[in-house]
Amino acid sequence: MPVILYVMRHGPAEANSASGRDWDRRLSPEGSRVVEAVADELVRVCAGHVPRVIASPAVRAHETAAIVAARLGTSEPELADELGPDEGPALALAARVVSEGIDTILVGHQPSIEALARALLDRADTLPPFRTALVVGMAMNPASRTGRRTHLIDPSSLIP
Repeated sequence: MPVILYVMRHGPAEANSASGRDWDRRLSPEGSRVVEAVADELVRVCAGHVPRVIASPAVRAHETAAIVAARLGTSEPELADELGPDEGPALALAARVVSEGIDTILVGHQPSIEALARALLDRADTLPPFRTALVVGMAMNPASRTGRRTHLIDPSSLIP
């Protein structure tokens, strides 16, 4: 059975944080609602199977992952520096997750999260631009470390 890897961009965030630091930007109230809708769709897609959730330690990504984890009924998300806003695509993290054989949701930032999804997908697959809270599910082939797209959850199709 293939490992399913979900790659998700964090939800819509406030323009500025109280500290002035990008890392501290929180989800906006609307961003929380968008992530809740996406998380509800993930619950439907996962059909009772609960993947692990790993997120960037930046506040907006951690908040996104916490909402997703709560909706899925799993533990608090793990944090991984490799998914941070200043990092490149987390290819080593994705390879480790796939080799462990555990379905996982990775929550990160643009442009690295989109670059990760594009690097992992079979070249025949196409993706829209990664808007906030977009999720791509991939059935991963551990031998080739490439995936075939199984799901695309676009928040614009969930929120009127």
